[in-house]
Amino acid sequence: MLLVGCAAKQDIASAERAVAVARETHADYLAPYAFHSAELYLNEAHERLNDSDFDLASKYALLATARAKEAETAALKEIALRGTDTTPPRAGASR
Repeated sequence: MLLVGCAAKQDIASAERAVAVARETHADYLAPYAFHSAELYLNEAHERLNDSDFDLASKYALLATARAKEAETAALKEIALRGTDTTPPRAGASR
């Protein structure tokens, strides 16, 4: 049980890093569906870990990692298409 819990924590840590990298590429703005899905899966992984359901925590963490990487890839493609105009507009700014 201890090893399973450790594996789940490692999977969650990997998912957190993947979500952070996706956020750095502005995936929350450029690929919002995939990015939001990654965040939801990561939150669910944390919930399952808190419930000591380590297998399910790992599964959700792996889903979060996959979606975060998908969001990062989509954001990078969007950056390539848009050129330098990739940062989200500031709140209240007019276009």
